[in-house]
Amino acid sequence: MKYALLLASLLFFSPKLVADEIPKITVSGSATVQKPAEKASITIGVVTTGSETQKALKSNSEKMDSVLSNIKILGLDGKEIQTGRFTISPQYSPAPRNPPPDWHASIVGYEVRNTLTIETTKLNLVSKIIDTATQYGSNQIQNLSFTLIKEDEAKGEAISEAIKQAQHYAEVAAKGINAELGEVIEIGINPPYINVHSSKAGRLAMATADVPTPIVPAQVEVSATVSMTYAIQGQ
Repeated sequence: MKYALLLASLLFFSPKLVADEIPKITVSGSATVQKPAEKASITIGVVTTGSETQKALKSNSEKMDSVLSNIKILGLDGKEIQTGRFTISPQYSPAPRNPPPDWHASIVGYEVRNTLTIETTKLNLVSKIIDTATQYGSNQIQNLSFTLIKEDEAKGEAISEAIKQAQHYAEVAAKGINAELGEVIEIGINPPYINVHSSKAGRLAMATADVPTPIVPAQVEVSATVSMTYAIQGQ
């Protein structure tokens, strides 16, 4: 029994002992690459209220139909436009300052919300989409953002740049202690992060103005961080 325990202990600790005998250095590197925006995502909403469900729904449907038909005229196809969210919610009377014990809220009307999500590579149309939508009935513009189409390529580029930085740090560190850099023992890569910027937008609901809503697509930033462990010799 003692022999079995001793053998198990040796098997457990021997890999660690061997690993600890290898002089090594661990460094990290990070990089951020900027890419021109390739795709825009816009959520356009129509919110209406009415004392009856059908009245609120009819008003909402008429406005959304007008918005949809007019933004299609700009040059968008059906694949670029999808219904995002549709809800009908009751609206309740507000509570009085000092409600009596038997007070309860009553339904005073209904609210209908309908949204369209537009994803397009036609970045030159973004300003026109917003102005046209607000002109023909939209009263909510949400989630205006710009991103990339080929995200994996941008992530790979960020990882490569991060590795270059880590290699540079390892070379500098090895030189500083009069050692030679050996092979890579271990490398770790954190999931690359895409920072989706909102646009630099001015007034989003100025459809009646002579000047179109100013929209400037932002650069998309892709960041990556890596850690690398090198063997070193001659310390």
